[in-house]
Amino acid sequence: MLMRHRKGMADPIKFLRDSIALAALATSLPAFAQKAGHSFEAMNEDVRSSFGENAAGPRIDDTVLQPFERLSPPHEESPVSEDVAMVIGAINIRGIAELTPSDLAASYERFIGQNASAETLRNLINSIAAHARERGYIFASAQIPAQAVRLGIVTVELDIGQIDEVRIVGTDNDRLRKTLAPLVGGNPHASLIERQLLLAGELPGISIARTDYLREGGAGVLVVEAREIPAIGYAALDNFGSARFGPIRARLRLDLNGIFADDDSVTVHAISTIAQPREMVFVNARYAKTLGDGATVIGIAASAGLTRGDSNLRGHNRYAAIFASNALVRGNGFNLWLNGELAYLNVSQAREGVLFEEDDLVTASVNFAANANIGIGRIYGGIGATRGLAIGGTTEVGDPLASRANASARFTRAFAWFDSALDLGTGFGLRIAANGQIASRPLLSSQEFSIGGPYSVRGYDFSERFGDEGIAGLVELRKDFDNPTSTLDWLQLYTFLDGGYARNIGTGFGGGTLVSAGGGLRARLDDFDFAIEAATPLTNIRLESADKSPQINLHTGLRF
Repeated sequence: MLMRHRKGMADPIKFLRDSIALAALATSLPAFAQKAGHSFEAMNEDVRSSFGENAAGPRIDDTVLQPFERLSPPHEESPVSEDVAMVIGAINIRGIAELTPSDLAASYERFIGQNASAETLRNLINSIAAHARERGYIFASAQIPAQAVRLGIVTVELDIGQIDEVRIVGTDNDRLRKTLAPLVGGNPHASLIERQLLLAGELPGISIARTDYLREGGAGVLVVEAREIPAIGYAALDNFGSARFGPIRARLRLDLNGIFADDDSVTVHAISTIAQPREMVFVNARYAKTLGDGATVIGIAASAGLTRGDSNLRGHNRYAAIFASNALVRGNGFNLWLNGELAYLNVSQAREGVLFEEDDLVTASVNFAANANIGIGRIYGGIGATRGLAIGGTTEVGDPLASRANASARFTRAFAWFDSALDLGTGFGLRIAANGQIASRPLLSSQEFSIGGPYSVRGYDFSERFGDEGIAGLVELRKDFDNPTSTLDWLQLYTFLDGGYARNIGTGFGGGTLVSAGGGLRARLDDFDFAIEAATPLTNIRLESADKSPQINLHTGLRF
């Protein structure tokens, strides 16, 4: 069997696990612009973790809001105030350029032949307006003008709900104004209004508080109350590190908005061990800028990491990327993004100053990411591919410093992921998630599929199994309690089963199957969150402890 030989390495599996963990630091925070599109396989750990910043509550994309749930209703319809001694023989609807009479027939046909009482006429115009709203013209209203009931013919004026002005309250953000500009000057359909409001809510530092539709002097005004948040931070402590790098870690995330313009942001992540900060330091920075009507985001990202292990081992990783993301479809029901990235990655390790491993890669990645409302919750998923580009002195097969002797920087791997947050009723919820990848040939360590650790098969240590191809899955049953005590805002109890399988193409080691199960709790008090979990190995012993004792995972964090 072809081994991934390292001179002087008494335990090649442990060494390679450290190599994979080191490389994973650089790639765990993808540059893609929208978090709804992050893969379960490669999303940043705050989203992917059972504990992280977004775990204190159901993992529903917080940008997928209901933009109309706080809309005021259109102005009151005003039918004739007195009963008319007449039978309705025909109904004439004016102002329906966007809708044909046949589109509205079901809304008024049943009124033909009825007496034209005030109540009947009121019900008639309410039915017509409601039908137009159901067709996507959510600001539609109707009225019967004076003297419009003659000779058995009732004339109804249908106002589809034109937006003549978007009035933004609370901020003068120029990009927000440009994002909402497509709504002005027409009778926008609900799909367009949803799209632009959702894009507006994703602008850096913008929070949409309320939307209302008003009539002022015959003009339609969409009032959007928004506020700008210049900075958001999150600090956390956890025991997710390995025995060699940790295990207690500190994590910090800062989102700084409006750095050079209204539509840009800088996000910084930092991770370090607490007891001995010199063991591991990692910093990632990302600059993103929104273009056009808010659908396109471009940017750059970079990261660097340093680890110091036993026996004077040193590890470094360096990552740089340019990226772009485009929202192809945005709506409350369904969302679809196209993401692309061109990246450079260097991972190296040295002993006593002598380099013994180095991988150089240039990769091009593209993926489609989507989420959809299925009534009882939201499902997430995506599919994509990464191509290794053999340019500029990247690692070749047989390179003496390569992390794998039979791998190179020229490869193709395809990946897919699925995630969900489902409401079962009475406070119970279900999360089902899976991810996997296939590859064209043996991969360098940074591109391998690994299982084990607090983000994948939680009962085991980081990367206890790894290979060129693999699949992993999770089922988690949850019970939520809102305001369970006078001090807690939210509490969640859960139990889970997770597992995964990894294999190598051709020769290699490290593959296999892992399964674990456990449970825990998550809680939130104002801006503070806490989680504790016990995860028990079910298939193999855990390598570092050499037994099947439960793995205790702890996390606490503070938003500021």
